[in-house]
Amino acid sequence: MAKQENKGEIQLAVPGLGERLRSARMACNLDMAKLAARIHLTSDLVDALERDDYSEMPARVFVRGYVRNYARAVNLPAESVLAQFDRQWPEEDYQVRLDESPRLAADPHPRRRWPGLVTWLVVLAVVGLTLMWWQGYLDRYLTQWQEGTATTQVTAPSEQPSGAIAGDPAGSADSLPLNGAPASDDTRSLALPLPPVKVSATEPAPPPALAATPVAKEAVPEPTGAPPQVVVRFLDDSWVDIRDSRREYKLIGIMKRGTERRFGGTPPYTVVLGNARAVELRVNGEPYDLARHTQRNVARFTFEP
Repeated sequence: MAKQENKGEIQLAVPGLGERLRSARMACNLDMAKLAARIHLTSDLVDALERDDYSEMPARVFVRGYVRNYARAVNLPAESVLAQFDRQWPEEDYQVRLDESPRLAADPHPRRRWPGLVTWLVVLAVVGLTLMWWQGYLDRYLTQWQEGTATTQVTAPSEQPSGAIAGDPAGSADSLPLNGAPASDDTRSLALPLPPVKVSATEPAPPPALAATPVAKEAVPEPTGAPPQVVVRFLDDSWVDIRDSRREYKLIGIMKRGTERRFGGTPPYTVVLGNARAVELRVNGEPYDLARHTQRNVARFTFEP
């Protein structure tokens, strides 16, 4: 009986994970602020780890990484510390926490719902009227634009005869006497060089057009292929921050296990993966190597497929 009591006292004397980490930190003569800066955490997170308080922390996979980095910083065996963490916060308990959701009590006064319902109806009515007005505005704008385009297409050919008259040497010559008195000898001498225009435009003109034909064919651009398809798949919970070059496409937050997303926007992309070993990146179906960008299970890189 005494042996059992002694055994129970020994079990109670085993320190918790937080106390073990705190003792190791003090043995290394490190204060909380220095340790937090070394493992890139805030002092509040370090204090919560030493108090075994995980209520305000992110997903379990990140807390496990915090504990590993803490153990390495204070020269503790990481495997032993992680084993104690898994016993203290098992994976099954984490899944139960994810599945739990608070239940709201039934409203004992249903009449209180009416003001909120009326507010939503008013908001929806305003949004609907705004959309109707915008649709009518677009219809009027498109109609005016089409009418303006049709008018431009009808009136444009009227300019061709004037161009033809201006380009015709004979027409320009005939228009000279209309200004008044008959043309003088000086005027006739100035008008004499006009006939060579017809001579220069007769036979030598076709060869340049033939020579320009191959150049036009060479200048035709070849059709480009479809943009590469980039897909990211998460084998475990992971924090991500993915943005395209124009900041139009963003994928930020904690992605659950089994989630799959396709990249959008305009490359290149800036990528940060919090749990890189549990992330799979494929370009046109081919796997992309994340190991060369990964340090301490965090991948940071700029990516242009």
